[in-house]
Amino acid sequence: MYIRTKFVLNIFGGLLVGFTFFQANDSLQGTQNKLFSIFLALVLCVPLTHQIMAVYIDIHTVYEI
Repeated sequence: MYIRTKFVLNIFGGLLVGFTFFQANDSLQGTQNKLFSIFLALVLCVPLTHQIMAVYIDIHTVYEI
């Protein structure tokens, strides 16, 4: 359940970031906004990555020799 809520949070956060910086112009400020949106997307997906990685580590230890 917790991973599912993190996934939904990432979807809505990604939509929010995407629509906030949609059609940014090609000026210096627009380029900074585009780079900031990439940074926000990366920061937003880190907690979900850590939650999913724990599941795969448990699966990995089953097949470890």
